[in-house]
Amino acid sequence: MDAFVAGIEGDLDYSGIDGSSSVCTPACETKNTWLGTARLRLGYAADRVLFYGTAGGAFGNIEANTGATGFQSTNKGGWVAGVGVEAAFADNWTARIEYLFVDLQNASATVPTPLGATTITFDSSLIRAGLDYKFR
Repeated sequence: MDAFVAGIEGDLDYSGIDGSSSVCTPACETKNTWLGTARLRLGYAADRVLFYGTAGGAFGNIEANTGATGFQSTNKGGWVAGVGVEAAFADNWTARIEYLFVDLQNASATVPTPLGATTITFDSSLIRAGLDYKFR
């Protein structure tokens, strides 16, 4: 059972995610400028390599430009889940790559068209690489 590993992890990141839609005239734009997660990490260590799954809460902002009203901003909470692999390559150093799916739920914005209010959905697939130093 020594090969099983559990831990917690948190991060706060700058995000440059930007999207658009033709639902409103001339077009709607959605942005996310920051994103954070608090996750549980469970894994299996095989020699100097850790294979893991991760899940927890996510939070960030959603900014929506409805074309005529300018950007409306709201902070939203949601969930995150993913998998990854981390390998030790020196005494205190590891490198990792992971995939995360983030869903910040929905935000509401008023669109200046006959459609009235519409729902803006924010979810994203992320692939991240990291270099870690372990203090002992």
